[in-house]
Amino acid sequence: MRIGKLWSTRTERETIKTKGHKNMSLCYYVKNMFLCYYVQNMSLCYYVKNMSLCYYVKNMKVLVSLMVLLSVACDTAENSIYQGHACYFIFDTTLHPVPCQLTSDLSNPGHFNIITTRVKNGLRHITTERNFDKAQTDIILISEKEKNTRCVLGAGNAIIIGRSSYTGLFVCYDGQCANCLEEFGGTSYPLSWSDNGQQLKCARCKRSYDASNGVVAQGEGGRQLYQYNVAFDGAILRAWN
Repeated sequence: MRIGKLWSTRTERETIKTKGHKNMSLCYYVKNMFLCYYVQNMSLCYYVKNMSLCYYVKNMKVLVSLMVLLSVACDTAENSIYQGHACYFIFDTTLHPVPCQLTSDLSNPGHFNIITTRVKNGLRHITTERNFDKAQTDIILISEKEKNTRCVLGAGNAIIIGRSSYTGLFVCYDGQCANCLEEFGGTSYPLSWSDNGQQLKCARCKRSYDASNGVVAQGEGGRQLYQYNVAFDGAILRAWN
């Protein structure tokens, strides 16, 4: 009985030991499952975080690139405005309504005017010469507001304002040949209408410029016409640099 008891006890012990090992293995397995799950989740979080970071960095790069492009575009636009001679012109169309030639031509793409100014008997006069028929008008600025507004028209007291027949946008050029100004200096190279008013010709170098975009259309190649800022809000026409 004692031996049987010992055997029984030993068997029970072995069984318990075996069960213990199984339970330990199960616990180890479960723990590893949790650990793997934890590690996988950590990896997933790390991956997601890195994906988010990459997305953020990519978007930042795109934003920076756009800002650089806008900066370059603004800088290019600013640099295209001629600064060699002052330009400051304001014309109030409400004080000079249609049939004033300059006022009526502002509504028509392809219509341009060479604008000059002079002071006579204490009053400022604005003279315009239209492109397609060379019609001229003399506008006297008599209001108090106009009398107190300065008027400076570029290199040779002349600017050209109109609307491009290509884009419909307003353009304003200096009234002197840009290539002769650059090559010879001085201010004695006025432009005049040619080719039915579609071009502006320089008598000195024989170049002709397209009135709608200012580029050389005939003659030896070269730079395009000098440009000034121009804006029209439906009432006030402005040109400046």
